[in-house]
Amino acid sequence: MTAQSSVCRDDADIGALIKHAGDGRGGVLVMPEVFTTVHRDAIVAAAVRHRVPAVYPDEISTTHGELMSYGIDPADVFRRSASYVDRILRGENPGDLPVQNPTKFRLTINLKTAKAIGLPVPPRLLALADAVTE
Repeated sequence: MTAQSSVCRDDADIGALIKHAGDGRGGVLVMPEVFTTVHRDAIVAAAVRHRVPAVYPDEISTTHGELMSYGIDPADVFRRSASYVDRILRGENPGDLPVQNPTKFRLTINLKTAKAIGLPVPPRLLALADAVTE
């Protein structure tokens, strides 16, 4: 199966897209953007209804019923940005500071959702997870 990009405009599009993803035993990677945040409940409901695994970009997702999340660790990003704030307040030009990429990522898994969609989670994946919701 190959990756495909799709555009959603409303809840009806979400349901159709997720149902289509599940037809080929596929899954959904939910991108971090305003639309997916606003329509989080519709995405979660459609994914569970159609038994489609979905991975989300933020850890808060798995506490709202999403299957998995994998993304940057916001606390680490904020902690590291404090040194930049300090450097700027001490007079360094922000344009001279190098761009920093995230270095710490978090994997979270919701076992209740995995069970609801009939997806066994391998023990190795559970061992790698930073947090597991049951």
